[in-house]
Amino acid sequence: MTKYIDPELKYCPKCGDEYIPERDDCAACNIELLSGARLLELQEEQRRQRDERSRAITAEDKVVGIRKGTVFDMKQWQARLEREGFPSLLVKDDQGCGSKCGGSDVVLQVRESDGQAVARIFSLDHLHSTGLKDHDITHVDAVFHADAEDTVCPACGITFSTSSTECPDCGLCFA
Repeated sequence: MTKYIDPELKYCPKCGDEYIPERDDCAACNIELLSGARLLELQEEQRRQRDERSRAITAEDKVVGIRKGTVFDMKQWQARLEREGFPSLLVKDDQGCGSKCGGSDVVLQVRESDGQAVARIFSLDHLHSTGLKDHDITHVDAVFHADAEDTVCPACGITFSTSSTECPDCGLCFA
């Protein structure tokens, strides 16, 4: 589904939230907003680049393996990348054990020059499929140290006393 972009409003380039024109930064992501007009320009530039991109991988192109998995799974990814305008190849994984373990995996390869853009697609898919798209993960690396006076909850980011082994905000248990 295509989202309508109003040139007069502002949008977060990270989460896509829409804001009034007077707002300067995203409440959720704390980054500078883009005007709808600017966002439309960027989308048009991406479309133009996608349309100009070759739809075939040639023998001269350097390729890089980006994901390994079953033929079924990699064909689904290959179709997704094709819809996004990125050609890809499926190559038998020479590291597999072949038919002895129920079949071999294949490696999904893309042009090296497309690698970053394709990795971004995988990253966004991961955020959407895990439900992390709308979740603040800025404190995910926080560690509960029982000998410290206070700690930060890695799930919700609240700071609380280590006298409690349960986050008072989200209930995450550290016992």
